[in-house]
Amino acid sequence: MAFNDTLSDMLARIKNAHKANKTYASCYKSKLNSNVLTVLKDEGYIRDFQDVELRKGISNIKIDLKYYNGIPVIKKIKRISKPGIRIYSKINDLPKPYGGLGISILSTPKGVMSDKKARDNNVGGEILCEVFWFMSRVAKNSIKIPIDTTCKFENNVFFAKGKLGEMSMNVNLLFNVNLNEGEINVLPKSEKDKSNPIWGTTRALVSNVVKGVSEGFSKTLELNGTGYRASISGSKLKLQLGFSHDIDFEVPKEVKIECPKQNIIKLSGSNKEILGAVAANIRSFRKPEPFKGKGIKYENEFIFRKEGKKK
Repeated sequence: MAFNDTLSDMLARIKNAHKANKTYASCYKSKLNSNVLTVLKDEGYIRDFQDVELRKGISNIKIDLKYYNGIPVIKKIKRISKPGIRIYSKINDLPKPYGGLGISILSTPKGVMSDKKARDNNVGGEILCEVFWFMSRVAKNSIKIPIDTTCKFENNVFFAKGKLGEMSMNVNLLFNVNLNEGEINVLPKSEKDKSNPIWGTTRALVSNVVKGVSEGFSKTLELNGTGYRASISGSKLKLQLGFSHDIDFEVPKEVKIECPKQNIIKLSGSNKEILGAVAANIRSFRKPEPFKGKGIKYENEFIFRKEGKKK
């Protein structure tokens, strides 16, 4: 029996095998299928695969599926580029599936590889499929404690003290924060919470507190437009953005602000949440428009430009 798309057939067989809690799945052998399975194995989505000869000249591929505590590691696998509609992407436009928790598998001039390797090799290509893992990869990573920073965890409250000050945060009751040998590990109290997306969020918040008191965060805004300028007067940021009036913005005490040039605003602080909110508020006074790019934008922000009316 001939197939026009053996890859879609293989992905469907993997999904059906997971739904039936099977330990193995089989599919038709092809070079593309073998290359995609190699990427899935390297990324930890399957245990292994091997060729099984049915009869002379005809072989199948036997796929050893992977489970974690009885739950399939592959939560979702989706075909993107199809024979009827081919989907290609440049390296700069390559998406991050599921907020970076999943991977894309691409067919590139350098072979079939994951989106991470494609970025490392600076090469784009055809997006064959996307895969999503049920467990957060970020949450499993430990957080290194800088030399000049001290941390402690008491009564579900995490404290950190460094050269830039002190910060604390309430940790979700589902998780513990373990401190050992200069490292921090955020671990769920129950095995079932390893599939909870809040695990990765909690780990990221703890990491932001540690980085905030040791290194701090910064954002840079750029003003583009004739006559657009910014200046600091005491605790207020004065903006001239082409309106009939100037805008006075009260800067929170948690954020340090400076204007090295009339069209540059630099923000810094130890609290990433407050810093991001202040930067977003300042940008909202004059969001960049798509025709000439006038307005306030983040540094290195790409503004999608539109063509104006032609005469």
